[in-house]
Amino acid sequence: MRDLGESMRRMADEANRCRDSHDRMGRAASGAARAFSGLMHAAAEGDAADIAAHPDLTYLDLQARGFYD
Repeated sequence: MRDLGESMRRMADEANRCRDSHDRMGRAASGAARAFSGLMHAAAEGDAADIAAHPDLTYLDLQARGFYD
């Protein structure tokens, strides 16, 4: 009976380690998604600033938006 109890304890420990690993992976994925979203936001702001600074790009951007929308 003692071996069964030990096996059950080891299985429970392994299940806890698995849950902890899964939780860490979820937090890492969430952090990566937030970082990527911030990067995309910064890139969009940079593109908008570049387009606003060059009148030819503004005109081309308006043409492209009309074509692809």
